[in-house]
Amino acid sequence: MANNESEREVPAAPLPSDPGAVSHLERFAKSFEASARRWELVVYPSLFAFIVLAAYGFFLIYSLTKDMRILSDNVDPRMEEHMAVMTASIERLSDTIVTMNGTVAAMGESMRSIDTHMAAMKGDTGQMTASTQGMERQMVRINDQMAGISQKMNALDPILINMAGMNEHMKVMTGSIQLLSRDIGRPLNFMNQMSPW
Repeated sequence: MANNESEREVPAAPLPSDPGAVSHLERFAKSFEASARRWELVVYPSLFAFIVLAAYGFFLIYSLTKDMRILSDNVDPRMEEHMAVMTASIERLSDTIVTMNGTVAAMGESMRSIDTHMAAMKGDTGQMTASTQGMERQMVRINDQMAGISQKMNALDPILINMAGMNEHMKVMTGSIQLLSRDIGRPLNFMNQMSPW
């Protein structure tokens, strides 16, 4: 209270008698009020944001402690036994992987043998290809020869036509000879019957 009384007893500063100084003080007061308003526009939203972030941080810490409590409640009391079983399973898995490595190595040897056989088969296939090409060339030659024979057979067509005509003539001649034989045979038979020898 003594401080309050001493503050009351302090006489107010006399206003300067210079009107320029008064205008400077008024401008200073207005600029101070404007800057104070600007700071209010910055400080109050910042304070509100800080309060919101603090509440959110409190919520996160609360959620984390709740999750940790649930996690500690759910920890398996027989975890050591389960870890022993898991260790045994991992050891069996390791043995199985070793066996698989041996099997894969054997498969690699088999694949190398197959590669050797495939190389031999490739050589045999090359020989077969060469033989097939030779056969193809021979078939081309045979086709050419058959074309020549076909042309020669086409040249035989007139001969065949002539042969057919000769057959017809031979049939006519055979018929004529049969008639002649019949015509001559009767008198000869008659003469043979009459002759004594």
